[in-house]
Order: sequence, then structure tokens, then C-alpha cells
Amino acid sequence: MLFASIVSAILGDPVDASIIVVIVLLSNMLNFVQTSRSQNSVEKLRANVAPTTSVRRDGAWLELPRRVVAPGDIVRLAAGGLVPADACLVNATDLHVQQAGIYPFF
Repeated sequence: MLFASIVSAILGDPVDASIIVVIVLLSNMLNFVQTSRSQNSVEKLRANVAPTTSVRRDGAWLELPRRVVAPGDIVRLAAGGLVPADACLVNATDLHVQQAGIYPFF
């Protein structure tokens, strides 16, 4: 587009060249504003959506951040749940495991 504005200016049409330059500048400014807004929205979502898991501590089930799960904690998983750390399976009902993410096939 900027090349087209240069060609327009060389051919003696400064109005068209100016219009093209203004359109390019407005487009770039709009792109910058939208990108910064979307990045701010993503940061706010990440702050509000912290991954948690259900952990049994002191005989009660607590919803804790996954980063505080420690060895020896009993973790309750639901359908679609992710294992927050290395775990030992104690009890299961209708268990289905997808290992493709852990052990890729070569």
C-alpha cells in the first residue's frame, strides 16, 4: 500500500497518495489497539482462572491450586480432569486414560 502511495505521488496525484498513507496509518493504529486490548483480556483471564484440584487434607475435601499439591495428598479426579502431579491410583470407577499426551508414538 505504501508503494502504491509513492507511485501515486510520483505520478502527480498527491491527494490519492495522502489518502493511502492515512488509511495505512489508521489500519496500523487500529491493529495495535486491538492487540493490546486482547493481550490485557488474556492476562485478566489467566489471573482469574487458576487451575485447581480437589485434595483431601485432614479428612476434608478442599479445592486447592494445583501448585500446592504435595506427595501423599489424595486427589479426586472427575471426568475430563487432569492429574496435577505424579499420582498413585487408589480407587476408580469407569476409568479411561488417554496416554497420547504423555507417551507419543514414534
